[in-house]
Amino acid sequence: MAGNVSTKRPTAGVEELPKKISRVSSSTICTEEQKGDVVKWQRSTKPSATVKSKPVEHNICDASVRPDNNTRLQLPFYDKPCVDLAKALLGKRIVRVLDSEKLCGRIVETESYLGGDDKASHSYGSRQTAKNGAMFMPAGTAYVYNIYGIYTCLNISSKGDGAAVLIRAIDDLQGIKTMRTLRGVRRSDKGERLKEHDLGNGPSKLTQAMAIDKANTDKADLTKAEHIWLEDGDEIAEKNVVVTSRIGVSSAGEEWAQKPLRFYVQGSKGISVRDKKAELMLLEMSETK
Repeated sequence: MAGNVSTKRPTAGVEELPKKISRVSSSTICTEEQKGDVVKWQRSTKPSATVKSKPVEHNICDASVRPDNNTRLQLPFYDKPCVDLAKALLGKRIVRVLDSEKLCGRIVETESYLGGDDKASHSYGSRQTAKNGAMFMPAGTAYVYNIYGIYTCLNISSKGDGAAVLIRAIDDLQGIKTMRTLRGVRRSDKGERLKEHDLGNGPSKLTQAMAIDKANTDKADLTKAEHIWLEDGDEIAEKNVVVTSRIGVSSAGEEWAQKPLRFYVQGSKGISVRDKKAELMLLEMSETK
């Protein structure tokens, strides 16, 4: 275990639309699927000029952009084993406040990373560093890491040291115009040709669409932060949850690469990678009950 990471949660406030998204160095692990996304974007688009926006005065006392504690998910929801949390998160809504606007999406795909024994996890071997410290903080803490220096992924810590759930995809979006603008920052078409289900159908796509990065969200307490939180949403029946292997973790070895630790909502158009074989098996199981 490398170093001691403070468990004190940072103060999080309402963020403004970034003037630009700059490159930063990163030594974090990038999965094969995420590399594929980056290559696909690079091939299909030409770099565009830096997008700038005017600073916006925020009224953080505006009730319309503050969390409602009646619907906001609290610590007891998050404080459960990693696999249970990954399944429970399906159907819940992630809310991001940006320029006094609520950007929302329904979580439809997750992956579990179990901590010390999980060879695909950033915390494998109970390795604790300054970068993955959020994985060892109380359940309900946001863990954001960089990939390729310009993209990010959002995770949520669960019960158990070093365990966290990766949020892979969202659908049923609110704030589509702003999301399209954010997703279009590096695209020659400014995102205009992106379909709604393409705005959040991947872990780095959804963070780009919601302006979630390491600086503004890593180690944020999702039960207290005012710029990002989760709300109650749809209850997804077990018969509608596809269970399959995780994406892009082959380097962890066949055993861990094949473990059924990815979960997604059957029928959603926002899924990053469908497993048609697993979907068929789910359908057959439902028909026999």
